[in-house]
Amino acid sequence: RRGDLGEAESHYNAALAIQEKLAPGSMSLARTLTNLGNVESSRRNNPKAREYLERALAIKERLAPGSIEVAITGNNLANCLSDPEQRIALYRKALAIYDAKAPDALERAGCLINIGAETHKAGRYEEAIEAYGIALAHQLRIAPHSLGLIATYNNLGKAHGALERYEPARDYLLEAVRNGERLSPDSLGLARSYRTLAKVYAALHLRDEAIANFEKGLATFERQLARLGGGRQVSESY
Repeated sequence: RRGDLGEAESHYNAALAIQEKLAPGSMSLARTLTNLGNVESSRRNNPKAREYLERALAIKERLAPGSIEVAITGNNLANCLSDPEQRIALYRKALAIYDAKAPDALERAGCLINIGAETHKAGRYEEAIEAYGIALAHQLRIAPHSLGLIATYNNLGKAHGALERYEPARDYLLEAVRNGERLSPDSLGLARSYRTLAKVYAALHLRDEAIANFEKGLATFERQLARLGGGRQVSESY
């Protein structure tokens, strides 16, 4: 909430003023800068968030190079940048830290998914598939019942579909649907998986399956909107 963010910002700025005077270049200062960056990121004020997070990252890299804190702050900074190659570089740097320091952390999959998302948007579908595939294997090993599985299966299906590999796309999307129905039957993620699967069935000239999945997706979408108070009037955005 805006009030909560404003109150947090006030406390962090007060701490920042003290730390810059008494403990310049300290880890405590870096953490306060990180918190302020996250506040601005929550407000979608990316230029200000970037300013805070770049300062925080520089301090952490000097005091604790290769640490998990560096990975987390690097990921947060990447989310504020407009240049996709800069974002990918930071995600890869964070991934290397998790590989070295915390190979079983679920956040490792998050880095891979971020890399997959960026390369997918750039049309580098093979790179995206590789990143998503490693992320999926990690999720299945570490958190086989996590909601993140739905999105990763869905992303793999979309990437294969973009390459017109419709049969593997269908198989991944069917897994997305099975996991969605099992883990979160009224979620928007499941609705999107139904929709993407419908498009793949259409590409395979399986009209009945395409219509059935599109209708399942729309019904799921409308149930979620009704739960959130949106009602049918916004279902056309599906």
